[in-house]
Amino acid sequence: TLFAMPLVVVTAAEATGAVPVTLSGVVDDIAGKVAILREHHALSGNENFALGNALVAADALDVRHLPTLLSMRAWPSSSTPPRDLAPAPITVSSTTEAVHLRFLVGTALAAPAADPLRDQSIGKWGIPFAAAMARDIGAAGVSVLALPRAPQGLVAALWAGRVAQREVGAQLFASNAIRRLRASVGEPQAVLSMHGPIDSKGAEVRLSLSSPFDPREAEGFRCPLLPQDRVDDVVKMLVDLLRDCRVDSIREMPGLHADRDPATGLPLLFKGDALPNDGAQVH
Repeated sequence: TLFAMPLVVVTAAEATGAVPVTLSGVVDDIAGKVAILREHHALSGNENFALGNALVAADALDVRHLPTLLSMRAWPSSSTPPRDLAPAPITVSSTTEAVHLRFLVGTALAAPAADPLRDQSIGKWGIPFAAAMARDIGAAGVSVLALPRAPQGLVAALWAGRVAQREVGAQLFASNAIRRLRASVGEPQAVLSMHGPIDSKGAEVRLSLSSPFDPREAEGFRCPLLPQDRVDDVVKMLVDLLRDCRVDSIREMPGLHADRDPATGLPLLFKGDALPNDGAQVH
């Protein structure tokens, strides 16, 4: 079984004006990571597996590469690591958190009736694995948080990784923006809106946060829709996040809206105080 483990990596420089640092994307102690997974039975108790030491970008697992990737299942044993998968370095140049998506690719050997990937939960292996990964791929002057997801087949792992990256990005945006607004002008107003044609690439759900007491434009987060997405699921994720952050004013604009504001040419965002009292769904 060929599988991939999604890894959402959150990075930030520890000092303003620091020289950009590039994380190599190579895991030095991959044997230590395999040992953690085996100790905590990460692959449904299967211990006959191996991981490659390259942190691979999502593009390397795209559909067009699947025939080549699946041909790797003919390895002589599961002790052979994945081949021909180049590491994707991560450059850190700002104190603002950035969210990156990488994958560890591996292979497991199991009986025909066994499924080593059936358990999709993050068990006891999650915390020690995350801590070990952050230590291994980190560098001086850089803050690194590594958030693993359960190993899955390639297509499922790619989907799960992109969803996880989007959710972590939304969490960082919301927590930072809400904190700034509350510290300066009080409680924020949230507006959710859909932009772009839903049947083609480029459609996205946008979250804007603003205050009637702040003359600046709204702060916005863009959630590009993935091929497997349901719009309602993306909206629910954002609404749940806002509720967890104790935002009381959450409104959803009906219909599809333009990508750009015709007056400014910037991505179109809605401010809560500029909306009519009717026509928007309140959460």
